[in-house]
Amino acid sequence: EAVGNYQVACSLLRGMKNCTPNNVCYDGVISSLAQHGLHREALYIYYEMKKKGLSATRKTYQKVAFAVRNSRESELFESLTRQAALLEGVLSGMSDRDKEVAIGGPLFESLLAVYGEILSSSNGGSGMHEKQRAFRAARMTFDSIVGSVDDACLTAMLAVCSAASPSNWNEAVTLLHSSDIICGEARGPGKVTKRALSNAVIACAKANEWGEGLNLIELYGNCSVASKSNGVVSITAMNLLIRACGRSSRPDKAVEILNNMSVKYSVKPDLASYRYAIVACNHAEHRESKRRRSGTIPEYESSLKWWQCALSLLRRMREEGLQPDAQILSSVVSACEAAGEWQRAIGVLQSLRSFSSFLGGKPTNCEDDPNLYCLNAAISACTKGGAWLEAVQLYEHTRTSSAVRPNFVTVIFSLLLSIMPIKSNSGRQFSRKPFEKRSFPLGSSALTKWKGEKNAC
Repeated sequence: EAVGNYQVACSLLRGMKNCTPNNVCYDGVISSLAQHGLHREALYIYYEMKKKGLSATRKTYQKVAFAVRNSRESELFESLTRQAALLEGVLSGMSDRDKEVAIGGPLFESLLAVYGEILSSSNGGSGMHEKQRAFRAARMTFDSIVGSVDDACLTAMLAVCSAASPSNWNEAVTLLHSSDIICGEARGPGKVTKRALSNAVIACAKANEWGEGLNLIELYGNCSVASKSNGVVSITAMNLLIRACGRSSRPDKAVEILNNMSVKYSVKPDLASYRYAIVACNHAEHRESKRRRSGTIPEYESSLKWWQCALSLLRRMREEGLQPDAQILSSVVSACEAAGEWQRAIGVLQSLRSFSSFLGGKPTNCEDDPNLYCLNAAISACTKGGAWLEAVQLYEHTRTSSAVRPNFVTVIFSLLLSIMPIKSNSGRQFSRKPFEKRSFPLGSSALTKWKGEKNAC
């Protein structure tokens, strides 16, 4: 078993004529077979062991589950449904004694993990039916555990809840509150492990129930078994909470969670943390812009200006050594565009190496160039603010750049640049003729045809 020589192990088991092999002998053979992914042989030895009336051990179920999950047969290894069927067959023959987590825990954990992977991988059509069946089967499997549930099984079941579509956040919250575990002999609130709490929070975040997620962290996180240096929940759970706040039109909560991550939850923000918060600020600024134009009352009172908040978060993440990606830059520029702050939008582009040469400014170490959405937003901001020279410069850079190509929106802006008067920042008006041909990627013939159609109208 130690060297994984299953052939010798099987030979020794069959050669025991003068003595009866016990469960330790069978465990050794199953273990050696599992190491080589021989799931059929491992299951055969397991059922032979049960037929002889020998009691299975925790190691027995651990190695049987490992053999099924890591089979060298590609058909089984790639089929989660078949893996679940084999493990379900083992579970159906287990006694009440074996269904206690002290013995059968590894099998329960593996089977629940398979259900979670089925929920994560299946998509649409027959996949939706498979998802529904997988969740029901997972809940029945979890409920079949005899006695107390350990942390590993609870964590696996909470992962199933978070993987379901839509997320079964209410099931996750109920399971967490009603658990009689967790961590050895400890019981009650304040003893939930980091993995279990993170999965429950993820389930709430995916359903946009960010309030429930925060309540779980407040109840179980501050006294979590996880050390403060490792954080009370995972970075993924915190990031999904921020994202859920943004989807729920609560950018104030998204920024609040981001600000509290290091101090309150001992979780260091990463690039995704800032990305979701800045995207939330961008969407909020666009909503506020629409409300200002329509004269409607905001959903909630806030003294924050979201475009300023986006710029502040961009500066802060750079100070923390995080380099913004194209989505972050686009969101910041878009927020400035919605607020009519074209100078700020230009300022963001000036910090990029590829734009500082003709826009001026000091470039940072940012390696990601902005995408077309970002450039279109910056051009739009300049046109709204009357900064036509800057808009022309940005358009020309977009048209001649090898990284991005103009799309329909960019061409619309080029039309505006061709028919509107061009002013400098000092207010001096220039002729638009030098810019007309350059503003149309199709050349002067297209411009002449368009002018003729406009005059005909």
